[in-house]
Amino acid sequence: MENERNYWGYRIDTTRIDYFNSELLNGILRQGWGYDEGQDLRNMTYDGGASRNLRMLEVKKGDYLLIPRLPDWNSVAIVEATEDWNDSYEFQIGELGDYGHKFPAKLITSFYRRSKLVSGNIKSTLQNPKRFWKISGMDDEINRIVDSKDNIELRKYESEKDGLYGSIEAIYNKNFNKDNFKADLQNELKARFQGSEWENVLVAGLNELYPGPLFSVERVGGKSEKKHGTDVLIKFFEPLSNKYFVIAIQIKDYKGIVSNNVVNQINKADWWNRYSNSKGEYELLQKILIVTNAEKSDNEKLQEECKRNDIRLIMGKELDEIIMQIGLNRIAKIFSTLEK
Repeated sequence: MENERNYWGYRIDTTRIDYFNSELLNGILRQGWGYDEGQDLRNMTYDGGASRNLRMLEVKKGDYLLIPRLPDWNSVAIVEATEDWNDSYEFQIGELGDYGHKFPAKLITSFYRRSKLVSGNIKSTLQNPKRFWKISGMDDEINRIVDSKDNIELRKYESEKDGLYGSIEAIYNKNFNKDNFKADLQNELKARFQGSEWENVLVAGLNELYPGPLFSVERVGGKSEKKHGTDVLIKFFEPLSNKYFVIAIQIKDYKGIVSNNVVNQINKADWWNRYSNSKGEYELLQKILIVTNAEKSDNEKLQEECKRNDIRLIMGKELDEIIMQIGLNRIAKIFSTLEK
């Protein structure tokens, strides 16, 4: 008996659309944050964001994946898994120095994301910001698109205005140079900010990525830092439990080899599990150490110490990617004014 098909949402690095498309035409679906040999999902010794890909190993042969921005900026690809990904996954860093996660897949069809033939449910799930998520309750709607793959209406703009903005987005993305933007932004920020100034920089940036009301990003350093070891606190309020779930971040603007003493400081963040106020209790979800100017390759001992203490260490390429996402998010807000 044939297994029941599952449906998934899957995001790519939208600054590398041509690369992802060419790989897919060769039967390979790539995924990012695969720039280090230790990020092989079968034997992961270094996270760097790769753990978010672990759930992809649940994909079975015959499952469908909806992929926004593929094969071009204004389209959504429907891709079929050609093997069980748990058995057929491979890790091989690509020619661009990243995207080492390889899954077997083939393109079934694509459609214009704002086509009037696409249901509101599908349009809604495509707004999910996650890298990978399960799509439920839309089997018939997705299958209708697959069955109508030769219908030219699926690839038509809904209106002239829609076509104008779609074309502007596509041309902008085609001409935008991700590498130059990332390098220039990194150099600018590192030249402009030093020491504790990075705390305010990252508070502002994280508020760009995670705006309220669900999230709150606050600078909590100062005198009280001696007891909780936290520079920046990310809070998520869960009203049913009357509880704040928090992520504690310690930020160090260090270069070269970083002393393991910083681990002792962020470990104080366990204090949040004992804290409460009139609005509710607090529960610590994660401790994060961010080092702004050092590289992981120079700090193997620090990496090992963070692993032993269940601390997520962010530095080097991973921090660069976060900074870039903050910048791209700001550009997107500027870009959105075109539609007003």
